Amino acid sequence: MKRVIFLCICLLLCLTSVRAERTVKIACVGNSITYGAGIANREKNSYPAQLQYYLGENYEIRNFGQNGTTVLTQGDHPYVQTKVYKDSKEFLPDIVLIKLGTNDTKPQNWKYKEQFAKDYQALIDTYRALPSHPQIILLTPVRCFLTAQNTINPRIIENEVKPAVEQLAYKNGLGIINLFNIFGDQWDRSLMPDRLHPSSIGAGIMARKIGDYILNDGITNQTDFIPTQSTPFNFHGYQGYDFRTEGISCKIVKPRKEAKGRPWVWRARFWGHEPQTDIDLLEHGFHIAYCDVADLYGSDKAIERWNKFYQFMTAHGFHQKPVLEGMSRGGLIVYNWAARNTDKVACIYADAPVMDIKSWPMGKGAYTGSKQDIERMLKAYGFDSEEEATNWKGNPLDHAARIAQARIPVLHVVGDADDVVPVAENTAVFEAEMRQQKSPITVIHKPGIGHHPHSLNNPAPIVRFILKATGHFSNPCTHAVPGNEYRSAAGWVEGSEWHTVARDIETSLEGRKLKLLLLGNSITQGWGGNRQLVTHKPGKAAMDLAWGEGNWESAGISGDRTQNLLWRVKYGNYNKCHPEYVVIAIGINNLIAGQDEADDTAAGIIAVTEEAYRQFPDSRIILLGLFPSGKEKNSNIRQKCDRIHEVLQTRTFGERVKYINPTEWFLDKNGSIRDGLYAGDYIHLTGKGYECVASHLKKIIQTDRQPETVWYNPATDSVLPIQGRCWNQETGGRYQRLPQRAQEVVRKPVWNLSLETAGLYIKFYTNATSIQVKYQTTGGLAMPHMPATGVSGVDLYTMDCEGRQYWCAGKYQFGDTIRYTYADLTYRNTHNKGNEYTLYLPLYNGVKSLQIGVPAGSRFEFVRPSAEKPIIVYGTSIAQGACASRPGMAWTNILQRKLDMPVVNLGFSGNGQLDEGFFGLLAETDAAMYVIDCMPNMTGERTELIRPRLEKGISTIRSKSNAPILLVEHDGYMGYRASDKKREAFEQTNKQLRAVYENMKKETDNLYYLSFDELGLSMDSQVDGVHATDLGMQQYADAYYKKITGILYAGLGPSSFVPCRQHRDASIYQWGKRHEEVLAYNARVQPQIVMLGNSITHYWGGEPFEKRKAADDVWQKLFEGKTVVNMGYGWDRIENVQWRIMHGELDGFRAQKVFMMLGTNNLDLNTDEEIVRGIKETVEWIGKIQPLAQLYVVKILPRRGYEERLQRLNALLEKALSASPNVRVLDLSDTLVGKNGKIDEKLFSDGLHPNREGYERIARKLKRYVK
Repeated sequence: MKRVIFLCICLLLCLTSVRAERTVKIACVGNSITYGAGIANREKNSYPAQLQYYLGENYEIRNFGQNGTTVLTQGDHPYVQTKVYKDSKEFLPDIVLIKLGTNDTKPQNWKYKEQFAKDYQALIDTYRALPSHPQIILLTPVRCFLTAQNTINPRIIENEVKPAVEQLAYKNGLGIINLFNIFGDQWDRSLMPDRLHPSSIGAGIMARKIGDYILNDGITNQTDFIPTQSTPFNFHGYQGYDFRTEGISCKIVKPRKEAKGRPWVWRARFWGHEPQTDIDLLEHGFHIAYCDVADLYGSDKAIERWNKFYQFMTAHGFHQKPVLEGMSRGGLIVYNWAARNTDKVACIYADAPVMDIKSWPMGKGAYTGSKQDIERMLKAYGFDSEEEATNWKGNPLDHAARIAQARIPVLHVVGDADDVVPVAENTAVFEAEMRQQKSPITVIHKPGIGHHPHSLNNPAPIVRFILKATGHFSNPCTHAVPGNEYRSAAGWVEGSEWHTVARDIETSLEGRKLKLLLLGNSITQGWGGNRQLVTHKPGKAAMDLAWGEGNWESAGISGDRTQNLLWRVKYGNYNKCHPEYVVIAIGINNLIAGQDEADDTAAGIIAVTEEAYRQFPDSRIILLGLFPSGKEKNSNIRQKCDRIHEVLQTRTFGERVKYINPTEWFLDKNGSIRDGLYAGDYIHLTGKGYECVASHLKKIIQTDRQPETVWYNPATDSVLPIQGRCWNQETGGRYQRLPQRAQEVVRKPVWNLSLETAGLYIKFYTNATSIQVKYQTTGGLAMPHMPATGVSGVDLYTMDCEGRQYWCAGKYQFGDTIRYTYADLTYRNTHNKGNEYTLYLPLYNGVKSLQIGVPAGSRFEFVRPSAEKPIIVYGTSIAQGACASRPGMAWTNILQRKLDMPVVNLGFSGNGQLDEGFFGLLAETDAAMYVIDCMPNMTGERTELIRPRLEKGISTIRSKSNAPILLVEHDGYMGYRASDKKREAFEQTNKQLRAVYENMKKETDNLYYLSFDELGLSMDSQVDGVHATDLGMQQYADAYYKKITGILYAGLGPSSFVPCRQHRDASIYQWGKRHEEVLAYNARVQPQIVMLGNSITHYWGGEPFEKRKAADDVWQKLFEGKTVVNMGYGWDRIENVQWRIMHGELDGFRAQKVFMMLGTNNLDLNTDEEIVRGIKETVEWIGKIQPLAQLYVVKILPRRGYEERLQRLNALLEKALSASPNVRVLDLSDTLVGKNGKIDEKLFSDGLHPNREGYERIARKLKRYVK
């Protein structure tokens, strides 16, 4: 039932996805800045053009910008009187971006300023009235740096136009994007050459900011939180509310689109001062909140207020971990509160923060002191004297170790010339302590700046820090977009820009077969090659000498970052030159121009490499990452380069990738860059530097060898890994479905078909990034109505450590030896064992030999066939898999994945005829269920044979097994709607089957029926009116799944989780092996007590045997005289325990008591309510299977950093289970926590798992219930 719900959810998501993929039309309305005035190749480089690239093919962006236009209808060039205005309305957009107002500030226009808001409102109303009902988003003007008089006025833009636009957004409830601060407050010629119009680089910054707002996956507020008795106000275009809680003045501002998880920023002091960070975070879906603690200086009174406000916010659904923002004295409350609530803080952004009251306000250092503030501070804290305050040890500086231990990300922004809150007495001291503790802290210094102004005019670095700390960051380094460099100083022919240079590269590759293709930025561009638009080629001679002129080419573009190279590799068709080797060197521009962090840049380099691996399938790839920059070893830029190489060093790439760290090529013995190799910027190479690189590349390539492939043969492996059959020991290494002796029992056509490998599969573990399969078959490769991939192909699926399944797409080559190659495989696990793979074998061919190959050095291990009882399907060609496009789409194989249990395919094309001898073979097997699906072969004259053969066959099975037997009707000929004759043929068959069922069900236990209507095949479910398409196979599997789970798990209610296996702890134990050990142990011992749980139970002690036992003697003493089964599994979550229950771990014995300790591994994935619901469902399942057992549910044990959350969660759990029969909730928390409510560290080995003393405490509490 649960899986049916899951499929419905998936279908809903698919339908949602289909709707989302409808092209969204965006109209960019504006003036010359929108138009792209002054931008070379504006059709590709204006902000709307770059926005199109950024958003992708699901969006259609149109540029409706017009030079010189105004909002004012009385202005010198009203926008509403232009043709583009008319065109924008006819476009019928879904979104309208309006960026106007700059030209209105000219003297001849601003004299009508009283009409500005009215005319802008009319423009908004016009677009709102369009039949497409578009979303309107207002863009504030960008900052203007003009200095001339009697033209566009920067002051009016900032002080009058920008506020007017914000008021219109507020009044109309519109989205608004702040572009005013994106270029900061200092003119940069590269971003705005004429001080007014952004360059292509500036337009790119605009495009990304607007694109991120549009792509924000939050939800538009509908039933959002509004405080009671509040007063609304406008906060820069956003809806704010003034309100009071417990008499304290508070504020909250809501975003237009609320981010997932309802994140919020908690501003400490100086509401509204330097608001640009808060505005940007509103754009990202954060709420901004404020609770007044003025003149309390971070004292206990302030903390108490904040505690109450925190309870108020979280009670209304806001995130449990807010962002703390404190300016100046706000640092006192931010850090003092955080130190007492370390588990409730996402991150801290402090701006020129006071970290010690002795420094400010007391003035015991460089500052002279503030008498008034000293008096207020002493009163707030209750100090009797300044001496008492001086000796106080509760300053933020005193909390550094606690903040560091909690690993709270911290950012400080400071002015180096601050003489009010001197850096040396505050941030510098705190930073030193944090770094000594190896805890994350970032400090942004503003040279020459005093205490004011706070923040950064362009708050991008601050916003990036907060987004990363809260999990809302979107890495630009991996978002493929074209570049936007335009300057001739980039080493190009005058008049060139990024797109013309990119085309020049593609032209240079036409008709060539290269030894070497170099990908990168200006450093790579410096190799020169045959590029026509490149004027600076200091490396050409060195590379020509190494490889010969014309045998290599440079595909570097000046200024490129990882995202730009990623775009070119994806869409540039560079493989037209079929390079033998591809060299990648990229990333320095991300660090310098993009100000990206090293780890984000590394992710971009990885994305480029993986895309190159896909785009150059026949090439070897040499990844250099990036060359070292910065002359000295300890320079800031060098440390970032080194960090990138640390990340790349640990990354596993495809076998055709060779990673080389080139740093040592350039260094002397002290780690400094050797003289003569770099230009003065220590970024770009000199001719000698290029000679150095060329010589090393030549050595690398000359010594390069393709990785050796190691081959594994399932047929000769001792674990007999061929699965999907019943007689494994007898059949051994032969790829056949029946034992050899069956040849004397079954008809010859059945025997011949049993040599075809339908339903057989091989499971194995590997961490290889590529897998090869080579094999030989016994028959023809294809059939007229079935492709070779189904008849003779194999099919690979993988399951990661979380139990999630994925299909693997492979390349194939059919011939005498068939080859499948699966490349670019990724495993994301908690160990290096890799993923579990399932290889399905051909459906309509036999296999003579088969081998599986992985690169040398990869781990590989076959999986022993499961001991679990299988579903055995006896059927026809439909069951065998006829007409499936590939083996994984045969309905029995789909069913095997859905059930995650063995399914044996005994379908025989045209020969599922209810043979007496075959029922004898079935009776030998020990099945979880027998499925008899032979009716498609029992039509016409055979209809009369259904009753006698089936009655005898069922009796034969029942003489040996009482397992459920499922009789299945003919699925129908889907042409029956147009042919009464076809309808009559299968309806007669089904009528006979129904008669047998009705007659036998009275005397035959566990007999079930699946009807034609329940199968529910649709009109398009068949290829030829008989055999299923892939759609039909899926419908078959869905119908079977619903029926079978309803039989096997009849007593179990639905689950809100997806029961699944896992192998998160595979480096310590084998999950599947332990499952089978538990089943065997239960059958042998018949335990009285069940200990059900995760690693806390698993590694305690007891049986089944586990080599890691933390306190086995404690276990043995506790359970002395009792038969007990340890059913704890390391890393298990609720969904894993539910899978184990479904798969028999509580079957076959009667327990007296069941103790369950479960849920801690779900804390980081699920909400409290979800966890409680899952545990309650599990309790109900246990009650159904072990109705006589007393069940003890142990509240989730305390763990470091989760103490307060677990108090709330466990209270919910106790309430949820209060009415459950035979259930008692046990609380062991008080034995494991100290007086401060935190865990007693001496009782734990790692903050989660008890040590021996911890287990002794637990045992003492459990003893009374055990005995």
